[in-house]
Amino acid sequence: MNRYYRFARMTFNKIFKTTAVHTEAIHNDKVWEKVKEFVKNQDAEWFVLTPVDFEFAKTMFGFGGTAKQYEKTILQRYKWLQEHGQKIQLHVHLRYFVSMVSKKEQEEKIEGAINWMKKNGFDFDKIVFGWWSYNKISEEIVSKHGLVMPKYFDYYNIHDYDLIKG
Repeated sequence: MNRYYRFARMTFNKIFKTTAVHTEAIHNDKVWEKVKEFVKNQDAEWFVLTPVDFEFAKTMFGFGGTAKQYEKTILQRYKWLQEHGQKIQLHVHLRYFVSMVSKKEQEEKIEGAINWMKKNGFDFDKIVFGWWSYNKISEEIVSKHGLVMPKYFDYYNIHDYDLIKG
């Protein structure tokens, strides 16, 4: 895509579209403090990771605790977001090259994330995949659960860790 078109489209989205926050580092206390500041001034849709992405959080963001600690932390923070009027949606990382992920692995990960969200009382109807990386198998699983997969330009997209930059 032409970089000028991309810049114009992103600027348009920032002004006129809902912000979608891809929530990947909310377990980090510095990120969490910035998230709370952000919520004071703006509503967003928060596409959140679940414990099925614990290894991703460890590898990419250096989470040093146990899987149970991770789950407890993110659950408390997502509940706080919800209590403060923010819409919680689902975010799942398969792999950058999703063609390397078997149908069974996709089903386990996607359905595990969906079940965790439901078990914890989140009313969600959308899912986005990390790196926008999905395939026909992913689409079939998502469709079976009645979820919508927004396109990249449906929102102004940021990540929670973007809030600590600068």
